[in-house]
Amino acid sequence: MCGTNSDYADSAGHSRIEALKVRDIMTPEPRALLPDETVSRAATLMRDADVGMIPVIRSLKNRELVGLITDRDIVVRHVAAHHDWDCSVEDHMSAENLTSVEADDEIFRAIRLMKDALIRRIPVTDSDGRLVGIVALADIARQLGPEAPTTVEELLERVSEPAHLPAHV
Repeated sequence: MCGTNSDYADSAGHSRIEALKVRDIMTPEPRALLPDETVSRAATLMRDADVGMIPVIRSLKNRELVGLITDRDIVVRHVAAHHDWDCSVEDHMSAENLTSVEADDEIFRAIRLMKDALIRRIPVTDSDGRLVGIVALADIARQLGPEAPTTVEELLERVSEPAHLPAHV
């Protein structure tokens, strides 16, 4: 089983940090894409918003999270495979084993999940799986860094571990 919040507190025990919920630090109502939009549109949104990941939702009406597309997905699954720019986001997004948190979860749950999944950004949903926000490593650093620098450092170190990629052919 995972550790408790006190595993993340320093010797002084920062109750403000322990009381933080995901909703307290998330970026609310992030931009999102529909599965049938183009990879080119995804890249343009990332550039314009200066982000490296865009959530993919089933519809604008219900905002149900169905996947994520990252700058890495675009490079590895699209550009390196020499695909056309009119390919759909659905063809290149990550849709299996999505890691997310709910807005009312404690921030330390988000940190644990980010460490376990080796991710720098985590989508935030409501109890019905609808996208309501994003928490990025930078959000955690800004909010927790001054009071819990070790927590931020450990998260950064963990999510920055190199992936084990196949040998270059």
